[in-house]
Amino acid sequence: MTLDASYFAGLSQALDAAGECSPRLVVDAARLDGNASRIVAGAAPRNLRLVDKSLPAAGLLRRIASTAGAQDFMSFHWPFMIQTARAFPKANILAGKPMPAAAARKVLRAVPDSVHRFVWLVDTATRARDYAAIAKSLGACL
Repeated sequence: MTLDASYFAGLSQALDAAGECSPRLVVDAARLDGNASRIVAGAAPRNLRLVDKSLPAAGLLRRIASTAGAQDFMSFHWPFMIQTARAFPKANILAGKPMPAAAARKVLRAVPDSVHRFVWLVDTATRARDYAAIAKSLGACL
């Protein structure tokens, strides 16, 4: 869908009328929902995995997840992993890259009831040993 200049002019006028003069994030809910519906339709029958770095706001993630019927996420940053785990108690969360052991420890300590919902990427034997040590210290199975 192409947006013409009048669309953006209308947004600018609305911000001016509201007295807003500093940067703002404006979400067009109808267009967001429409885009999400089109993506879901195009992905069928596959399940979608939402990437929380693209929408690091729990409310926006909830809206898209609801439209998509998604409970699978990918996260590239440990604070987002914690936020997503808390916002989506049934979600499965894939680390989008190998995380330092300290980051994995922070996540698992912050949401200890969610240990089983994370999938960690391991790229070296050292990282595998570090993660195993974390699991042992927490009495958890990763």
